[in-house]
Amino acid sequence: MLAVYEYQIDQCDVLDKDRLNRYRNKRAEWKAWLISDDINSIWRQITPMLFYEALFKTIIDLRKFAAMNASNDVGFNEAVMRMIDAGFVAMQAMEIRRLTDKQSNDKNKSVISLRGLINDIRSNREAITREVYVGYDGLPYDYTASKASWIEQITREGAQRTTESPAMSGSKAWSPAELAHKRFDCLSKCADPTKRDREDIIVDDLFDRLVSLLDICQDVRTYADKFIAHSAEPANRADLTDSQTSITLNRLTQCHKAIYEVADFILGPLLGLGTCSPMLIPQYNHLANLEKAWLSNDQMNMAREFWTKNVAIIKGWSSDSVWPH
Repeated sequence: MLAVYEYQIDQCDVLDKDRLNRYRNKRAEWKAWLISDDINSIWRQITPMLFYEALFKTIIDLRKFAAMNASNDVGFNEAVMRMIDAGFVAMQAMEIRRLTDKQSNDKNKSVISLRGLINDIRSNREAITREVYVGYDGLPYDYTASKASWIEQITREGAQRTTESPAMSGSKAWSPAELAHKRFDCLSKCADPTKRDREDIIVDDLFDRLVSLLDICQDVRTYADKFIAHSAEPANRADLTDSQTSITLNRLTQCHKAIYEVADFILGPLLGLGTCSPMLIPQYNHLANLEKAWLSNDQMNMAREFWTKNVAIIKGWSSDSVWPH
């Protein structure tokens, strides 16, 4: 299990211990989907996707600058740039498609996706009651007495106080418990704190909201299905809209933003697993050698020779080997 808890279930201020146990097990599973070391965990899909968006946009900016500030020393090869553009679009569209896949009922086809995670949390939302959300790892459900005691001590000691900061875990940890209640007020749409109940649950339309944010990716998904993952025949493309037959950088960015914001919300406010940076931190100089040319002027003939050699190899392919022997 990835989720390690500081307090045992019988030490938690939760009346329904069976529900708490179920939530802890599911939360460990959801955490594994989100931020484990598994190569397909959601965060390990998101961070390289956003890293390459930032890198690609940097290249776009450099190309624009070069076009507006013509120089004999700086230029971009058009054929290579088209290849980079096409590769970026294909890579990003497929990543968006994977992250927004629906979960299959067939275990042999099960996937790790953000939409699948949302649906699984939604189907188990009755396990995430207010008392479980607040007290799943030792925080007090009713924090008012501990808070009042701490404030009284602060007041009594005055300017000479030596009282330590409020506890952040355990039955005396009124501050994180108070914050958890306030977050759950928003999740359950409880407008009046005096009407809080241990059995409060997260409103169902929150999950509608999360899914609707991902729906912005549908046209990109369609493009990936029809033109990248598969080659749809004309009849299978006849009813596609313009936004489903082409991709813009702005549309990809909108998808990236929606995916990150939904994932970050689930990680933080919904499951209390903290937060993760959307960007990888390169352990190398990822902009190294950008100032260098690919080859010198006197090496252009060598580049043409390489091109001629590789074209000849391809032209040398023949269907003769297919004939029955």
